[in-house]
Amino acid sequence: MSLPLPVPRPQPEETSSEAPISIEERRCNRCGSCLKLACGSIADVGGEALVIDEATCTGCGLCVQLCRGRAIGPALRLVG
Repeated sequence: MSLPLPVPRPQPEETSSEAPISIEERRCNRCGSCLKLACGSIADVGGEALVIDEATCTGCGLCVQLCRGRAIGPALRLVG
């Protein structure tokens, strides 16, 4: 019986050049699925929704896959 190989964590040079990931407040139901990752960039600060620190987010996308409410995705950047 063989065990599955571990999934390598993305290194900073391997991260996506996409926009940082953020949580859309109106869609977040605070289920906590993303908190199970124990990612240091995701926090519960007691507001209407959980938050992602875009400065420390590596953009790996694991939280996007776990979010049941589809509230997590690329952050919108306003140009102006």
